[in-house]
Amino acid sequence: MMKYFSKEIKNYKKQVLKMLKRMNLLECADESSLQLLWDTYEMYLMCKEDIKKNGISQVGAHGMTVHPSATLMLRCTTTMINIFKEFGVTPKARQLMLGLTTDDENSPLNEFLKNVN
Repeated sequence: MMKYFSKEIKNYKKQVLKMLKRMNLLECADESSLQLLWDTYEMYLMCKEDIKKNGISQVGAHGMTVHPSATLMLRCTTTMINIFKEFGVTPKARQLMLGLTTDDENSPLNEFLKNVN
């Protein structure tokens, strides 16, 4: 298990918990999902530092390749977004929860956006 030494992690954790509490979304069962979020964010920050230090690409046996930290950083971002979707804290998820929109593929907006191109 990772330790949260970084001030940035502690601040992030505090902000997310405050937001979830305000939205009345926290249950005891959410602890493991939140732990995954903290760990993923810490990995994201480690990848970010590694990319700053070593660059986004590297020279390998087959020429220039994407640095493994860049790939991992993308996976971390996807994981964090998915966790936020589960808690309903993305803008779209909040709209769905409040009934302001539907997830309907045939909604007028979705139809319009399909025909824009």
